[in-house]
Amino acid sequence: MDWLKRFLVVCPAFLLLTAQLAAGDSAFDAACTKALGKRRGAVILLALPGGNVLREYGGAMARRKFYGSSIYKPLAAYALLKEGVIKPEEKLATSRRVLVERYSVTIESRYEEDGKQVDLAHAIAVSSNSYFYRMGARLDPAIFLKYYREFGLEACVRPPATPEEKAEFPAHGGKCVRASAQDLVPYLKKLALEPSSEMVFVRGAMRLAVTEGTGQGANVEGMELCGKTGWLNGAGLFIAFAPQGKPSLGIIVAIPGATGSEAATVAGEVLKAIK
Repeated sequence: MDWLKRFLVVCPAFLLLTAQLAAGDSAFDAACTKALGKRRGAVILLALPGGNVLREYGGAMARRKFYGSSIYKPLAAYALLKEGVIKPEEKLATSRRVLVERYSVTIESRYEEDGKQVDLAHAIAVSSNSYFYRMGARLDPAIFLKYYREFGLEACVRPPATPEEKAEFPAHGGKCVRASAQDLVPYLKKLALEPSSEMVFVRGAMRLAVTEGTGQGANVEGMELCGKTGWLNGAGLFIAFAPQGKPSLGIIVAIPGATGSEAATVAGEVLKAIK
């Protein structure tokens, strides 16, 4: 391993990690086992910009499909920005009960504060459903479906049919989206590498999610991780990439019976153990 020591002198931590994993460092499996404890879960590491999977942990769990969650908020934010129906600085007050007037539906958002003002970046960082329920109603669901296709998720999504599905779709996809950790690889690659100014903004919000929001458990010194938690229908998910400016490494974590924040903590423990 002398070459790794020499490599460390000239390369950032995330590049060293990529080299170790490509060389077959078994520390990854041990780190995943320790971070997950008695829980079953999947962890995937990929190299960017190619999107090649470097390491996969969890066996069949990496192919198990989970219903939508807040990991799709970055996609919704990107769509809203690209379609010009929202400005990043526009604020809305969060609410535990949200009336989505377009669909005449009231949705419970019980984990939010009443009256907290959030803009788009903070709505992503703190995973505000109520913000996306209201803002998402500005676009027809068919437009969001177009973006799901662009992000490599066409086989994982169906059109929302009921008023409730249409209202919830922009915030987390609900039961209209079913994807495995493996299915999320092209999605994460698009989030990490899309060069538009809109996606640069979204990546900044995902960085905020790791430094100040729901993904703080994944924050690793020196890695500039950008991430997004998701929790819905009994599974915790976390997706992330690093560094912010020129991503070279991605991570996907899926854990049944966990929260998104717990999945982020597992990601952080794995990355710390093998960096």
